[in-house]
Amino acid sequence: MEIDEVLALSDDLARAWSYPLYIGMKPGNLGHAFASDEDKTAKTKEMREKFLAEEMPKFMGFYTKALEKSGGPFFCGQKVTIADLQILPQLRYYSRGVADFVPANTLEPFPVVTAWIARMLEVPQIKAWYASKQ
Repeated sequence: MEIDEVLALSDDLARAWSYPLYIGMKPGNLGHAFASDEDKTAKTKEMREKFLAEEMPKFMGFYTKALEKSGGPFFCGQKVTIADLQILPQLRYYSRGVADFVPANTLEPFPVVTAWIARMLEVPQIKAWYASKQ
């Protein structure tokens, strides 16, 4: 798969996540005015759970196919590319449990993707960078 195609998948995932993300942060910007914080929380929960149930499997399927098609341990073959570097922090976000209603085990049903994350985190420069942030 070409680097640009993989980057486009990443952009599509970010776009799909933006509404469930921002409904909990700035609902007024999305045309929602909630009567109470409880209503806002309920809508945020509903939208994020729907995203995880419907959109996440679809995108992880795309990522899985891209990884399998690449013939290498990374998205575009044997070497880390900008595509891998863009997707790693994007997917780590979903596996860190930092967003409300997005459990840290969100990516566990996608073993090809989680194995890729593990490989990426073992790349010496990436490993050193994340270690320096702790």
